[in-house]
Amino acid sequence: VFDDKRGGLVEYEYAEDVTVDGVSSQRYITSRDTYGNNTALKRDGFYQKGPYGVWNISKIWGAKMFVSAARFYNADLYYTSMVDIEAAIPEEDETTWDIEPRTGCTVGASVNRMTSILFDAEQMSSISIGVPVLTAYMPVYTVRSQISSPYAILHRLKLLIRFTDALPVVMLGVIVCGVFLLIIGVLLREEHKRSHRSEIELLKIRYPSHCEQPPLRVSLWVNGLQTPHSETDPLLSEDP
Repeated sequence: VFDDKRGGLVEYEYAEDVTVDGVSSQRYITSRDTYGNNTALKRDGFYQKGPYGVWNISKIWGAKMFVSAARFYNADLYYTSMVDIEAAIPEEDETTWDIEPRTGCTVGASVNRMTSILFDAEQMSSISIGVPVLTAYMPVYTVRSQISSPYAILHRLKLLIRFTDALPVVMLGVIVCGVFLLIIGVLLREEHKRSHRSEIELLKIRYPSHCEQPPLRVSLWVNGLQTPHSETDPLLSEDP
């Protein structure tokens, strides 16, 4: 999934099959690799060089800012040990995407992320505030978004899925009907041939002498001109 927070693609892993508003979907969730680090994954500079669990977005914002799951969910204990923060709850702090697998449409999502600022003790040592400053990733704000597709899109998606499911059955029905009509056509043609042969045999029995005669040659005079000879079947001649 393209993520504007880090300006690139983010990988999610398959979790389970779910049904969202009547649409069968697949749920994808973040994993430890989603907020992994360069040391383990050899990725670009947006991943923090150190314990896994945060994205380094300092290049984008020009300040030492980092993005992680809400309440440092799935992050290394290195980050939660620096600040007093509630324990993460997977059902509340997990980021999920519900994808319809055949169309690739997103039917729902739950995005839970937290942005933190790094307070570096060495860089802040020159500032005298009367108390010692410790290095810590201080949470600034948390974003929790519930995303769902509009009803119109879900309705059209359901129709598309039903049509896709019914298409093989419809195509099979068309093929069966085509074969059935072809068989009927062949049978009707054979029946026509048999009936035609039966009529000829009947005529031969009824008019045996006519069947032995050669075809008649007939000429007509039209306006004083003789037409070319034409042959007629003796079975069709009225002259015995």
